[in-house]
Amino acid sequence: MTNSKCMVRAAAALFMLIATACASGGSSSGGGRCQSELATSSESLDAVLDSAAAVRGLDVVWPDGAGRVLATVRAESSDVTDPVQIHSRSLTDDQEAGIEDVLRESSRMLFGSDARAHLVVGDENGPALRRVEPFAQCPPAIISREPITRRIAAEARGLNLTQPMVVRLYVFVEEAGTVGEVRINESSGDVNVDLAAARVFEGERFVPGMVEGIPRPMWVSFPITLRPR
Repeated sequence: MTNSKCMVRAAAALFMLIATACASGGSSSGGGRCQSELATSSESLDAVLDSAAAVRGLDVVWPDGAGRVLATVRAESSDVTDPVQIHSRSLTDDQEAGIEDVLRESSRMLFGSDARAHLVVGDENGPALRRVEPFAQCPPAIISREPITRRIAAEARGLNLTQPMVVRLYVFVEEAGTVGEVRINESSGDVNVDLAAARVFEGERFVPGMVEGIPRPMWVSFPITLRPR
């Protein structure tokens, strides 16, 4: 994995959207509005705040034809190691990193003590900082309900269970809808049961998580219940 890919995953983990889905008999649904009207302010932020330095910085790293880029900027604190999260359809990892650097350095100047600011950074015409309403977002959704319930039952059959066992997992869903990683959130107390629950998601497919209609890597939380035959 490249350094830029690692950085993207680390940022995704920090911005982790944990959505609970029932994997013991139901399926997650990507319900909700994944795209809002993105009501912007009437003026770009550089007309309101002293953000000329940020605009100059973005001019350097802004690629031609970048399209709309969304950003979440949080005030820096002891529990926020990277206060900027970028969402885009068209930027490369290196371009995202460059824009993140500019926004990170200018975030205090732009937003002061605001806990969170949502931005449209710009479009194909160039960077122009604009504040927007909170983003609409939807968690990843399992595409195939029946196969996963069969996998749960198959894994349970190999465990000789005497009672139902619950394992809570975090599943990292890539932008393409593939599973990138599975972690144990709450163990069943039996390592074999935990591993069986994690195997359920091997090769599983998802509708990816969306932020304003843009597919983004996200973590999703699943409780898995394995029952005796």
